[in-house]
Amino acid sequence: MEKITEDFFEQSGSKIINKEAIKSIAEYLNYIDYLNKKWRNHELWYRGVLNKDYKLVPSIYRDEIWKYNITFAYNLFNEFIRPARSFNKDYVNFNKWEWYQLQQHYGLPTRLLDWTQGSLIALYFSVRKLEHSISPSVWVINPFKLNYISIGINKVLYTDKLIQDKDDSIIEKFIYDDKDLQEYPVAILPTYLDNRLSSQKSTFTVHGLSRDGIEQFLFKNNKNNVVQLLLDPSQSKIIKDQLSEAGISEYTLFPDLEGLSRELKYNYRMK
Repeated sequence: MEKITEDFFEQSGSKIINKEAIKSIAEYLNYIDYLNKKWRNHELWYRGVLNKDYKLVPSIYRDEIWKYNITFAYNLFNEFIRPARSFNKDYVNFNKWEWYQLQQHYGLPTRLLDWTQGSLIALYFSVRKLEHSISPSVWVINPFKLNYISIGINKVLYTDKLIQDKDDSIIEKFIYDDKDLQEYPVAILPTYLDNRLSSQKSTFTVHGLSRDGIEQFLFKNNKNNVVQLLLDPSQSKIIKDQLSEAGISEYTLFPDLEGLSRELKYNYRMK
């Protein structure tokens, strides 16, 4: 297989993209290996999307989903917690970040953006819904570099108080929509509240007051720390089926009855 070099990429607006669309898993992993070596980091984060035009902004800042209002966002956070405690006795002991992650998990708009530490997991999400996989792609960032540029700390922040150190304390300035909210996004490691989060190797960026996408923020500060790998949409089904054969499928990423049902429906679809 041809060796990936810098010549395989080009600048496109505020992001770097590959010039030729990726057609296979092997080719995709070749690009990932190149980025790991180029950035000297084996802890890159990935986000698979169905449409290459999706920007790296959380749902609460997408006007087509919700018209952002700082007061409403603050109230939304609090009003979710009050009745939600009755659904699970374990919720009583949740900290603020665990509540915020739960809101994201159940579909409320938040300033969290989903990422994964698994490159093939992100690839699956880019082709997961074939009928909507218009122009699949995978975003790749260096979370350490993001935090260094954003807050001057070269580490990913923990939200679990049991394993936090003094550097992690800055994360508290990102939890509420208020006057103390920081400007730019940071990368955080969540508490795994359920099997979905752990199966998907989930991570998050939490965004501040700035409504710019991460690609815009990083472009302004350093042009080489965000890449979007474009896939050939004509190969989406083949890639999805190959990932399933390799053990990355709907049920493995959504290990519950709902995930099992979706996988069975796909496997036994009408030919």
